[in-house]
Amino acid sequence: MGWFSKKKETIDIVSPAEGDVIPITQVPDEVFAGKMMGDGFAVNPTNGEIVAPVAGKVTFIADTKHGIGLTSDTGMELIIHMGIDTVSLKGKPFNVYVNLNEKVHAGTPLVTIDLEVVKKADLNPVIIVAITNFTDLEKRLDLQTGLTKAGKKVAMLS
Repeated sequence: MGWFSKKKETIDIVSPAEGDVIPITQVPDEVFAGKMMGDGFAVNPTNGEIVAPVAGKVTFIADTKHGIGLTSDTGMELIIHMGIDTVSLKGKPFNVYVNLNEKVHAGTPLVTIDLEVVKKADLNPVIIVAITNFTDLEKRLDLQTGLTKAGKKVAMLS
């Protein structure tokens, strides 16, 4: 064990949804775009299947089912926020498959969203992944934008 050598650990993050990956700064919500919840990315979904972006434990499920918190096996804390202002739908379009404190793998199905219900309510269904303890991790986020499939690697912390 060298005192002066520090192993550079990288953390892979997969897309929580099929669709178009965008930087978090392009999310049409000031709180997320301003990185007030942490750095991350978002996906404009083409379907409603949402999967875990990392392996870890479910630490939070919003009463209205629009948000799920995870703590990764590496200590990264993140929130998957499904849609802008979808809290107003009171859980209607969301079917959650996981329970609080459940262990998940990257790619484990978490939620199905009825995107038509979200769109009919004139709300944006964007799926946001925000790393809430990003500054504590002292890492850089590398993101691959563009079209992707759910469960495919789109980001890396290094």
